Amino acid sequence: MKITFLFCLLFPFYVNAQALKVLRGENGKYGYTNNDGKIIIAPIYAYAHEFSEGLAAVNLYDAEDGFGSYVAWGFIDSTGKVIIPFKYMNANLFSEGLAGVMLDRRWGFINAKGEEVIPFMFDGIKSFKDGLAIVSLYRRTEPVIEDNLQWGYNIIDKEGKFVLPKNYGVISDFFEGLAAVCFNNKWGFINTKGKEIIPLKYNKVGNFKNNVTVVLYNNKYGFINSVGKQITPHKYSATKVLNDTLYAVAIGGSMERIRGSGAFSPLRLVGGKWGLLNCIGKEITLLKYDEIQNFTEGLAPVRLNKKCGFLDTTGKESIALKFDEVKSFSNGKALVQKEGKTFYINYLGVKVE
Repeated sequence: MKITFLFCLLFPFYVNAQALKVLRGENGKYGYTNNDGKIIIAPIYAYAHEFSEGLAAVNLYDAEDGFGSYVAWGFIDSTGKVIIPFKYMNANLFSEGLAGVMLDRRWGFINAKGEEVIPFMFDGIKSFKDGLAIVSLYRRTEPVIEDNLQWGYNIIDKEGKFVLPKNYGVISDFFEGLAAVCFNNKWGFINTKGKEIIPLKYNKVGNFKNNVTVVLYNNKYGFINSVGKQITPHKYSATKVLNDTLYAVAIGGSMERIRGSGAFSPLRLVGGKWGLLNCIGKEITLLKYDEIQNFTEGLAPVRLNKKCGFLDTTGKESIALKFDEVKSFSNGKALVQKEGKTFYINYLGVKVE
């Protein structure tokens, strides 16, 4: 009975803390409001993060003294009480009981009591997820020998022990138990124990979803599963994710940078033909379309020979390609244009108001 009573006291406190939202006041400072917009913690902070696990990282720095990003980060509870003193150069959200904080230009981890759990030895960190955190070490040896990286990225557990036997040039977040890693400009995948499950041989890789990801090999895209088995040939010139189970894939054409968007603007395929591929690697349409856009409400706009219509998730042309222009569906309607007239259609392709 006593345990139940204590839980009832603590649980509402935690929910209320998570419900608080960051507010920027008229004075340019940050505080917190509840869901009704009532100010719960006055806007007195130079910076403020969202609440996580009952605590929020805030910065007391006065913008006039010139040292904002280097001093005065601490943690408060949902009443505004200081729980962890303002002494850190930077601070992240709490995750799985630990928060990354910076002291003397090095990152480490503390618990909710402010106790140092993992020493301040990293140049960069990500928050813990499923008991692991990605960390970076930028201090290079000279000369740099990439085959034996003394810098780069690794993964630690909650005791601060390195999980990987070597550092990588890049480590992505884990998706479905696998993380993309790069070494000597080649990509592959490791599991949560640090074992290289899929060899580092690809020029580029995506993230796993439904045990499938796209990879670039010898300048062509293909798809592999989570054990590295190839489920399509490396034959596509471009790919894009349309929803959880479908991809648009293209053959032919060339990649060109979008005009007027600058040197780092996205590339787009010009002159190729698109079709749909499902998550088991089967092409469910012919690769014949000039353009396929994302699915919304179960339908994707497509264009072929200057006429537009819609595909459903089986690859069927559920709305015939008879329009000059179409927009994606929203709330059961899509805006279309035909013979100079603009109007809405429903899922059957019938004109509606």
